[in-house]
Amino acid sequence: MRHPLLALAALAVCAGLAVILWIGGLSPWLDVFRQFWGLWVVVAGLGVILTLPSRLKWAKWGMLGVWAAIAAPGVPETLARMEAPPSYLEGDTVRVATHNMWVQNTDPELTLNILTAFDADVLALQESNGKATDVGFTLADAYPHAARCRSTRVLSRYQILESGCLARPAPIDMSTAIPCDWEVPPGVWARVQLPSGRRAVFISTHLTWPIPGDTQSCQRDGLAAALAGLAGDPMVLMGDFNAAAPSLALAHMDEAYGLQRRSRGLATFPSQSLLGESGWAGLVSDPMLIGIDHIYASGDWVTEHIRVGPTTGSDHRPLVGSLILTE
Repeated sequence: MRHPLLALAALAVCAGLAVILWIGGLSPWLDVFRQFWGLWVVVAGLGVILTLPSRLKWAKWGMLGVWAAIAAPGVPETLARMEAPPSYLEGDTVRVATHNMWVQNTDPELTLNILTAFDADVLALQESNGKATDVGFTLADAYPHAARCRSTRVLSRYQILESGCLARPAPIDMSTAIPCDWEVPPGVWARVQLPSGRRAVFISTHLTWPIPGDTQSCQRDGLAAALAGLAGDPMVLMGDFNAAAPSLALAHMDEAYGLQRRSRGLATFPSQSLLGESGWAGLVSDPMLIGIDHIYASGDWVTEHIRVGPTTGSDHRPLVGSLILTE
């Protein structure tokens, strides 16, 4: 009797998860569940194992169907991650890295050493304040060119021709505007001259959480407007977007920015440092459940590689990669 009841309970729980995943678009709160897609796939896999001893064949097949329903939303992201890297192309090769250094950074020295070891040509930083303030200034001193706005930075080995804070390109009619109309995430842009003489725009930004409220969607639209105002040169957008695949929030960002997301299937959060701060320092490795840090690029760029960096003192892990600006 025990096994049939256990199988039915597992089937009911996993079926509920599948429903939440598929109706996530009805509410930002439900959509957050989609960001933990990898965890739910594992939970459903355990459900399949629990139903195997059951004498109820329909429960076994039902559980397999539920597992497939839970796994399906993340299939496009998984397949995109499995794409073969391109062969070498001629053009400007730029090493890039992005990292949310976290205001509560638990090991600033380790963070500094790891980011320095990346030897990135262009480095995008977020939350370069709080306990990470000294790291931000030390890194800025190590690069000949730097741009900063609030807690975001773009550091470059190449000359920055001009820079500024992210802003909507057109003035807002305050007589008819609502707060969402002028919402733009913290961010800084820098127009950089590459070794070949070509110019490219690099941006570091940090969007807020998807809940509560609609602030993230307002920031998404504000960022899209700011990007449109910077259009013309090849562009690379990096930062903490607080949105992970296969959430609809990230899908809307992919559509709004007019750029290609190059960071596919790369989990960056939460890191072991966050768990250590919460009293769970005994874990052997990072849980790394969701990929909320991303690198976007315009079609002029070819991705040579992008990977997740090691644990720093931040609650995120960095992304580091190489992009080629084709001729």
